[in-house]
Amino acid sequence: MAKPLDARIASALSQDARAATVSDLIDELAAQIDTTKAEHDRLDAISKSATASEDEAEAAADEVTKMARRMVRLEAKREQLRARHADLLASDRRKAATDRHTAAKARRDELAADLRREVPGLLDKLVEFFERIEASEAECQGLGNPGYGLEVLESAEALARGCASHWRNGVGSPIMRLTQMRIPEFDASTGARNLWPVPHNPMASVQQAEAAERQRRHLEQERRLAETKTYRITPPDTPGFQVFVETQTGKKRVTSSSLIVRMTPTQVAAARTAGLAVEIAPDGQTIGLPQSGAFLA
Repeated sequence: MAKPLDARIASALSQDARAATVSDLIDELAAQIDTTKAEHDRLDAISKSATASEDEAEAAADEVTKMARRMVRLEAKREQLRARHADLLASDRRKAATDRHTAAKARRDELAADLRREVPGLLDKLVEFFERIEASEAECQGLGNPGYGLEVLESAEALARGCASHWRNGVGSPIMRLTQMRIPEFDASTGARNLWPVPHNPMASVQQAEAAERQRRHLEQERRLAETKTYRITPPDTPGFQVFVETQTGKKRVTSSSLIVRMTPTQVAAARTAGLAVEIAPDGQTIGLPQSGAFLA
């Protein structure tokens, strides 16, 4: 036999209630509220009817009061259940999130343990293979063309991977070599150091850095030359004006005469800031006649 409604509501508000059970009770209360309201409206109509007897009207009015109080109580209980249902849903979501987090953490910790146990040895093994590849290639290249009908020995890596020794595929795209990989030290607590390529001695690193700097300066010089153009620079018509400007042939003094010089965009900007008019010199223009006031710098 089903428990009375109030007993089931009390159970739903207890610690062990389930959200689904509370949701069913909310639906049941909604149905009771609708039924009670319909009965309330029917009796209210009788209590106000001109055709009902006085006794019928009085009895209906008494029932209307009871029905109104019942609807208020049912609404209050429904609000309690709605609040309880929201709490249970939040608790369910929290529990589901906690369960997912716990499971993910367990899998993460298991993977971390596997990585610590297995990966250092795998990385060391890779470095060992790479060292053997480089040693083998140095040996084979040292033979050159051995003659006597003997084959030229290609790379062991190319042979193993089934690719051409020039490290290009059928459409000419480069194939990345195993020895081009970078392999970090597994223990990263001491910094970002590599197991491979094997660190070279400090002097070699300094020499490489110096070579890289020389290359950078060379490229910078080529870039500046590519940007250099011939300009006419003209001073303002101001008595006693004098300024020094940088050009590709050194620092020039500008007073009252125009000059034709080679300059980079940076030097042009500096000259304009100094108050000079700067314009591209026409192609082939050299020194003008003395009275023109233009001299090649």
